[in-house]
Amino acid sequence: MAVTPQQLNQFLNQHFSIGELQTLCFELDIPYEDLEGGEARSAKALALVKYAQRHGVYDTLVTHAQAQRPNARLGDTAVVPTHIDRVIESGAKGSEVTVSTEVYGKGNRWAVLVGVNKYDDWHNYSKLQVCVQDVVATRDALIASGYDPQRIRLITDEGPEEPGRANIITALKAVADATEPDDSLLFYYSGHGAEFNKESYLVARDGRKLTLSDTAVAISRVKEIITAAPARAKIIILDACHSGADIGKGSEPMSPEFVRRVFAEAEGLVILSSCTQGQLSYEWPTEKKSVFTHYLLEAMSGTADRDKKGFVTMQDASRHVVNGVKLWAANHNTSQTPTLQSQVAGDIILADYQESAL
Repeated sequence: MAVTPQQLNQFLNQHFSIGELQTLCFELDIPYEDLEGGEARSAKALALVKYAQRHGVYDTLVTHAQAQRPNARLGDTAVVPTHIDRVIESGAKGSEVTVSTEVYGKGNRWAVLVGVNKYDDWHNYSKLQVCVQDVVATRDALIASGYDPQRIRLITDEGPEEPGRANIITALKAVADATEPDDSLLFYYSGHGAEFNKESYLVARDGRKLTLSDTAVAISRVKEIITAAPARAKIIILDACHSGADIGKGSEPMSPEFVRRVFAEAEGLVILSSCTQGQLSYEWPTEKKSVFTHYLLEAMSGTADRDKKGFVTMQDASRHVVNGVKLWAANHNTSQTPTLQSQVAGDIILADYQESAL
């Protein structure tokens, strides 16, 4: 089955970052700097498809893009009309067709939010300052954007449910099982992350470095529970590998293995992580939030909705968060780059900010 320009544009938008699009161009000897349009990923993806059509390398681009994302099904996804439309040039010169992206998560919205500031194993996991505040602020933003408070589980040091390993896993499993196909399911974690014996972990309050596999929450287990949920819109947001109270000290940066296992076998999920390998996730004491969560909340308020749709999708949020965090890092002489991995056919609604105006 031939891959249409619409499908290829959608595929590049969903599965490739700006940097990865640049790499694609380099490997195919396409001059990235000659691509017309704006600097946003959507503009570059569209320009790349047009360039490939004009210069006879369209099939090569399709083959190469598919090889880079073997777990994603390029060409099998129907383009379902919604009220989010993009215009892309078709194969016939001068003609245009409308490309629409299916949006998931229009049913009930469920969330499990976990924030851990204090750790029993304080010798190995330093006390953090803003993780609980991150989670509470995120809860408030979700409610303002249309989430039912009764469908949000808040698990923090200061709440009735302490963020121990058993509580986190049990709450996530209970909420996941309650979802329906049209629903969305969000799991958000703010705290320390760790890596041990070829597995990545979220450190629970009772997590201990000596027995990490028995006391921390394996990311593979989180993905297993969420993948099995009936909901078709599934989001994982990880603000892990925190720097701690002393910026840049006290914790190990996010390792390559941690990153690889977070994003491995993520089909059907959208995963947004606060930083990439070799980096820390920084706290912003004056804002009483982490830098990542500050820009995430800003995105959810509607700032990230450049198309004025009335709601913010994960793609919208990712673009805003990446730009904001990278700018903050540059101004503070450090590096932090959030990373998005999307393995879904369309996009997922994160927040309907019009609800907060009602």
